[in-house]
Parts: sequence; structure tokens; C-alpha cells
Amino acid sequence: FFFFFSNRPFMSAPLLQPPSEGGAAAAAAAPPAAAAAATAGRELLLPASVRNEKALWAERIVAQDKYNTDAWDVLFGEAMRLPLTQMEPVCEAFLAVFPTAGWHWKRYIDRVMREKAYDKVEALFKRCLLHVPNVDLWRLYVQFVHDTTTGRPDHAEKVREAYEFTLSENGVGLDYNSTVIWQNYIAFLRAQEALEGKKIVDVRKAYTRMLDAPRTHMQQILAEYTEFEKGVDTNLAKKLLEERAVSFKRMRILSGELDKLNRRLSEVRVLATPVSRANPHAEQLNTWKKWIAWEKKNRLGCDRPLMIARVSYAYRQCLLFFAHHPDMWLEAARFLDESSRSLEASNAAAAARLLQEAIALCERGLTFLSSNILYCFAVAELLESRGRIKEARETIEALLKKEDVDPTLVYVHLMRFARRTVDIKAVREVFKRARTDARAGYQIFLAAAMLELSASEKGASICSKIFELGLKTHAGEPAYVAAYLNFLTNQGDTNNIRVLFERVLNSPEGAQNVDVWRSYVEFESLQGDLSGMRRVVQKRAAALPQIFQWHPCLHYVDRFRFERLLPASPNVLYSLGYKSEHEDAGYTEFPRSMSAFGHKARARCFRPDFSQMVPFSAQEDKEEGDTSSSDLATISDFLHALPSSKTFSGPAVNVEMLMRELLACPLLDSEMVEGDESRAKRLMDDDDDDAPEEDGFTDIYRLRQRKARAL
Repeated sequence: FFFFFSNRPFMSAPLLQPPSEGGAAAAAAAPPAAAAAATAGRELLLPASVRNEKALWAERIVAQDKYNTDAWDVLFGEAMRLPLTQMEPVCEAFLAVFPTAGWHWKRYIDRVMREKAYDKVEALFKRCLLHVPNVDLWRLYVQFVHDTTTGRPDHAEKVREAYEFTLSENGVGLDYNSTVIWQNYIAFLRAQEALEGKKIVDVRKAYTRMLDAPRTHMQQILAEYTEFEKGVDTNLAKKLLEERAVSFKRMRILSGELDKLNRRLSEVRVLATPVSRANPHAEQLNTWKKWIAWEKKNRLGCDRPLMIARVSYAYRQCLLFFAHHPDMWLEAARFLDESSRSLEASNAAAAARLLQEAIALCERGLTFLSSNILYCFAVAELLESRGRIKEARETIEALLKKEDVDPTLVYVHLMRFARRTVDIKAVREVFKRARTDARAGYQIFLAAAMLELSASEKGASICSKIFELGLKTHAGEPAYVAAYLNFLTNQGDTNNIRVLFERVLNSPEGAQNVDVWRSYVEFESLQGDLSGMRRVVQKRAAALPQIFQWHPCLHYVDRFRFERLLPASPNVLYSLGYKSEHEDAGYTEFPRSMSAFGHKARARCFRPDFSQMVPFSAQEDKEEGDTSSSDLATISDFLHALPSSKTFSGPAVNVEMLMRELLACPLLDSEMVEGDESRAKRLMDDDDDDAPEEDGFTDIYRLRQRKARAL
């Protein structure tokens, strides 16, 4: 249902427009210029009358982090106390950042309604109502229709249409918390001056629709319905209640299940913020996932179209709070797409409608995730699977226009897409375009080469030319050189492998590349002769004197190793200063596969015997210098139980550096020393044992010295 207010000049257009194909989400009313300017980094300046310390703090925080919800709450609260013209820029800027915040939309529109600015109210409802399934917001919409049609002959008809639209599948009729709107609708029907028989039928239908699904306050609803039926006809009421007793009992049980989830969701008002590792609302997201899983089980036993509508509504609700989570958008779109496919044979019209909903949902998600590569690729794949090749390519191409997106992976995916949907010539066009983009990395050459390799009989030759082309600009990239070497190895081209090593290592970018030198030594160890291997070792030592000048025997490790099998123990390798490629990648452990060389890795570490530990019990302090023989025996046993220092294979301690750090540490409090020079002098004097102690002062340092001498 869409409403026309033809009697009011500022409502010549429909209040709500149905989503157009392929552009519903994008047309969801772009924010005004003030909001756009604010979100571009301009400071949100509140009037001087409310620029208190908290407001200034909030403005400063929002300028640095536009998704700081605490600061926005302060600004929004301050804006609600301002005149309408001063309030609007702040509210628009807030909604430009959080367009799914239903509660804030409701507060904003309610304030505008109180100012009787109905033309602005209508424009605001057009922007948010269809995309924000918030019960309070839709209640305000019904109130708006009621207020703007009061006194007109079609007032009752318009209000009833507003209720029906609100409680339909397009509105919030499926919402678990929509009980209050249903009750208001029933009260409206009972207050109408209609024929008694028609009024009873309408009210009974409304009750039946409300009781067909779990709601809040289910027991109260049943009591009201029972009272209504008994007021109409006692005998008929008894019959109707007995017929539906089983259904009512089942709905009470299901309402109890949903009520547990609903309480968790109602505790916190969540705003949609970007994904972060420190997700403060992870529990809320998990609760929504449980709700969606509950709906998918179809505990209500409803027909498939209604079940699909309920699951879709649950996804829409979840996305109000987690609009920056690509997985939730993709799950919702995939569910609608799969549901559409399942109905193609039995109900083509419903299948087409669900497909349009899936595409519109994907487009809506792009307003939040336009720079998310994962989401855009998944949307393009869905469109491609539905034969919408043009829209799919446009979705991928849009990423190349984003300054905050690395285009390398986008070009790679675009080449794959071109191969699937067109041919190898289209791949070459994309590759040619990618080479002219200075932002693209070396991976575009690898992707183009791999695609050409299987495209034709001349694929290997073309692949080799692409690798040579990329080598001109990426000779200093170890990963690119390694990929080229793997290609040549698979082709069995030993001569060209040596040529490639020489070219790379003779270039300024590759001469100091330790990994390439190591690969060259390993290659000669496998494929070359002894003289060639020694020649490479000498060249490496000359190119990297900072390494091999101090450890000339390092080259033996690379010559004799294979994969992760190393020809020495970790201690020996450490003493040589050897680091494997695994350590260079961020690993601190040496390979554990030492048993092949007779070195058994340490299987366990020494730990104290916890069974010998006894609970602590307070005892009187012993007299000064009194150390029993039992204490000495215990200490001696403990020292003998400690593992030998030879078993330690961890990092060696630089003793000189440690001593320098200890000497640099201030062991005494400077203020204490300055306040009592005589005490500081006594503490530093190791030879004066007979110096008298001050009253009330125990010299711990002196006591330790006396105990040490007594031992």
C-alpha cells in the first residue's frame, strides 16, 4: 500500500515509493549538503549557547573518529535542545554516519513533527522508512498519517491503510516487539463507526493475525482476545477458544523461547560501526545469529513464503546494528538467492521477486561496504551467476576508483572474470590497463602469466614473455623472482634459470637480496657441479661482506641443507649467526626435524615438583645471623635440582649490555639521598660495619652483609 495525499499541496508525490529495480538502495536519499560536509571532516560547531566542555570534547573526538558513538551521543543529545534550524545539521551529520539508527531517526522526526513541519517529515520518512524496520519509527509514521489526515473525509481510510502497510511484510508486522502497534490497530478498529458485524469481523481478523506468531506480552494478548470474544457471544467464544487452544499454547511456548533472545538484544542500543578486532558487541551479534537460526528452523510450521519473509526480516533487523559486517549481508543475500531458486519451478513470480530483493539487498550493502573487496567480489559473483554480467563487471570496476583500495587484487580478479565471461583477449586488455596503473603490484604479472599458460598451445612462450616484462620493474621482489624460478623449473629450463639468477643478482635491486642468493646456492647444490657451486659462494661472499666477513663458514649450511633439514644443531647455527627463511618471515624457532642428523630435540622442559610444595605458614623471625643447617640443606637440594646450563638452548644473553643497563638503573631514590646525606653515605660504605643505626631504622643492606659473612 502506498499513500497519496492529494488534498495537501506539499504531498503531491506518494509518501512512500516502491523500490525500483536495481537502484533502491542507492536511491535511499543521500544526506543533505550540511551532512556531507560534516562527514568530509569539517568540525560540527554547535551554537555558543550549548558549547560547554562536554560538547567541545565531543566535537573534537568526532573530527578525529567519526564512528565514536559516545561523542555522537553527546552531540545528538545537545542538538535535541536546539531550535529546529540549528538542530538539523547535527542530526543530518549523525544520520549520514549511522543511517540505520532507527531510534535516532524516530527522535529526529518526532522533533520535526512537533514543529508542524510536515513537508520535512514526509521527506524524512521517504528516506528511512523502507530501510529501517524499527517499531518505534513505524509507530511514529502511523501517528503522522493520523495527524495529517485529521478532519478529512477519508481520515479513517487513510489511517487504516497506514496500519495495514505498517503491519504487512514490508513493514514491521512480523516483528516480535510489534505488539503495541497491533493493539493500537485493534483499538482503532473497535472505535470506528462501522456496522457492528463488519467491525467484529475486522477485529477478529486482526486478533487472529496477531496471535499467529510469537509476540511480547502473549498472555495479555490472549486475555484481551478472550474478553473480546466473550463480549460478542459467550457460546461462540467457547467454541473458538477451544479450537485454537493448542495453537495458543504453542505460541506461548515459542514466545518464551524468543523472549530469552529478545531480552539480550534489548539491553544495549547498538550503533552500526566498522568491524574491529575488539568487537564490543560480539555477544549481540551472536544473539542475532541464534535468532536467525531459530527462524530458519521454522518452529512456527508456516508455509515456505512466510518462513522466507520471517528469516528475511530477521536479517534486516540484524543489519540495522551490524551494517558494516560483510558476512551478514552476504548470508542474507545468499539466503534470498537460494530461496528464489527453490521457488522457480513452483512459483515463478515469487522467485523473481525474491531475486530482486536479493539484488536490492546487495546494492544496499554497497552503501556501507563500497571499499570492501571481499563483499564486492561476492556480490559480483552472485550477479554473474544470474547472468547479469554487465552489473557484475561494474561492481568490480567500481573498486578501481577507490583511493583507499589496493587495485592489485582487483585487477587479478577482473582478469579472471574476463576469462570466464569473455575470452583471453579480454584478459589481455585488462592486463594492459593494469600495467599502466602505478598502484598495481607485481602480482598482476603472475596472474596474467598463469592465465596465458593454459589458454593456448603457445601459452608457455607467452607466459615467459610476461615474466620477462615484469622482471624489468620487479627484479627486486623476492616473491616475483621465486615465482619465475618455479615456472622455469617446471619447464625444465636449467640454463635460463642460471641466466635469471645472474640477471637479478647483477641488478642494483637484487644484489643485496639474501633470499635470492640462498636460492641460487641451493639450486647449484641440486643441479650444478662443485666448481659452479663454489663460484656462486664466492660471488655471494663478495656481494654480502657484512654477513660473510664475520662468519665465512655460513655458506656450508646453505650448501648442505635440504628443505627444513639443517646440518647442525640450533646452538651451532646460532653461534654462526645463521637465520633460516622461516625466521626471516617472523618465526623465532629453528626447525624441529633434527632427528635425521642424530640431534634429538628437547622433548620437555624441567619443572619443579609441585607435590613437594607445602602451604605457607607464618613463623617468628629468626635472630640476626641465625641460619639453621636445615635451611642450607634445602637450598643446596634446590640448586642441585635445577637443570644444567647445558640444556638451555634459548637466546644467549649479552652480558656486557646487561651490565650496562644494570649500572644505568637508579637503585636509590634521589629525593631520599638528598634528604639524608649521612644515611646515603653509610649505605655506600661497605667497610664500616660498626656504624650505629638510627632509631627506628632497620638497615636491610647491612643485615644482608652480616649474613653473607656469617656463611
